[in-house]
Amino acid sequence: MCSSSDDAPKTVAEGCQINSDCNNPLSCTFGRCHTSCAATRDCPSPQRCVHATLGNVCQLEDEAVCLYASQCQPPLKCAVDSHCRNACLSDIDCLAHQTCADGACADADEIAADGHLKDAKDAAVLVDSGEPKSDSMSMVDASVGADSSPGSDATTSTPDGNASETGSADATATDGSLADGSLADVISDARATDVADAPHHSTAPWHLWVLEQVTHKLYGYPPEQLQTTNGDEPEIILTLPDSISSFRFDTQGNLWGVLSSATGVVRYPAASLDITGTLAATGKFTEVGTGNVQYLAFDPAGNLWTSGYNGHGEYRYDAAVLATLTSTAAPLTANFKSTTTNPNATAFDAAGNLFGLFYPGGGYAALGRYNASQLVGTGSISDAPALTLTPPLNFYADLLFTGSGQLVVASGQVSRYSVTQLAQNGSNVSTTPEATISL
Repeated sequence: MCSSSDDAPKTVAEGCQINSDCNNPLSCTFGRCHTSCAATRDCPSPQRCVHATLGNVCQLEDEAVCLYASQCQPPLKCAVDSHCRNACLSDIDCLAHQTCADGACADADEIAADGHLKDAKDAAVLVDSGEPKSDSMSMVDASVGADSSPGSDATTSTPDGNASETGSADATATDGSLADGSLADVISDARATDVADAPHHSTAPWHLWVLEQVTHKLYGYPPEQLQTTNGDEPEIILTLPDSISSFRFDTQGNLWGVLSSATGVVRYPAASLDITGTLAATGKFTEVGTGNVQYLAFDPAGNLWTSGYNGHGEYRYDAAVLATLTSTAAPLTANFKSTTTNPNATAFDAAGNLFGLFYPGGGYAALGRYNASQLVGTGSISDAPALTLTPPLNFYADLLFTGSGQLVVASGQVSRYSVTQLAQNGSNVSTTPEATISL
C-alpha cells in the first residue's frame, strides 16, 4: 500500500495527504483524517455528516464553526448559523437524511419549527472583505441587472430583517479585477439586462429580485435602493402561490420558477410584477423524464432550457410550445435533450452558445461550452462540448454573463472569464480566470 510517509497510520483529526496516511477505514479529507458516514448518526456527537468533494465524512468540531466564508473548506459554505454546511437549493441537494434550510443542508434537530436554522443570525455572515453577507438566500435567489452602475454594491434587507448583500452583475474594480463584493447571489435576468436593448413589459425600471423560499415571497428592489446601505424594505413584495427553488426571467419579462418538488416549471406574467400582490400562474408544466430539474436558462430565441442533478441532462422547450401553456399543470415533452453530459447550472451568451457546469467525475465540475450549431433541431445530441476548461470547479455553483460578454462563475469563489478565454476550443484547456475573489 502506498503512503505519503513512513509513519504509522494516523488517527482521526491528524494531518494527512492521501487516504493511506490514515488508519483504515478513515479517509483523508480537508487535509486531515476523517470518519466516513452516510448520515449524522454514523458520527460521534456533536459531529455532523457532510458531503466533501470525494465522499461523505464526519465534520470535526473545529471545522464546523465559521464567521468568514474562507473558514469553510470547499464545497462547504458559511451558513447563516455560522456553521460550515453544504449549500443547497432544495432537499435533493442534501444527504438523504437532511433538509435544505436557509440555503444550507441541516439535520432535523438543527431546524426550528419555522423552517429556519435554529441559530440563524440576522446580523449576517462576514465575507473576507469585511462586508456583511447573508447566505439565507441561495446562489440563484437574487437577480440583478447588468446595467447596474459598475462596482456599486449595497446591503438590502427583507421585511423579516434578514440581510442580503447584492452587487452589480458587471461589477469591476478600476484596476480591471473583479470588484470586491460581487456575490454568488447575483445572476443576470432578462428583465434586468441593458435597459436600452431588452424588451420590457412596461416603463417600470428593472429591479433586483430576492426569493425567500420559506415564506414564498419575492422582493423587488429598484436601483435607487441599491445605492445605499439603509436596509430599506423592498418596493414590491410578491406572494407566490407555488413553492419555487430558483427562477429566471424570459425576454418578455415573465417570471419562470422551478417548482420545489423538482418536477416542473411555473410561469407568472410580467404584467403582474410591477405592484405588490399575489401572483397567479399563467403557465405550468411537469417534465417528462427524470424529474430532477433545478436550473433554468433562456437562449436568445426565447427557448427555455432546464438542467439539474442525477442524470437530468439539458432539456429544451421551444418558445412556440411555451406560448401554449395554461395554468393547469400538464406533462410536457422536451423538444431536445443532451445525452453525453449532464450539465448543472447553465447560461447562454449573446450568440446562443450554451455554457454549463458538467460533471465528468472525481467530485468536481468542468466548465464547458456547446456551440449554438450543436443545439439545433430536435431529438438528442451525441457531441462532446466544443470547449471544456480546467482546473475543475467545486460542485455548488452558478453562472451569469455580464453586459460585456464576460462569464462570472460562483463556485466557492467568484471567477470571471474573458470573452477571449470563452472563445477557445478543445478539451481540458488549462485556463486561469482573468479575475477571482474569495467568498
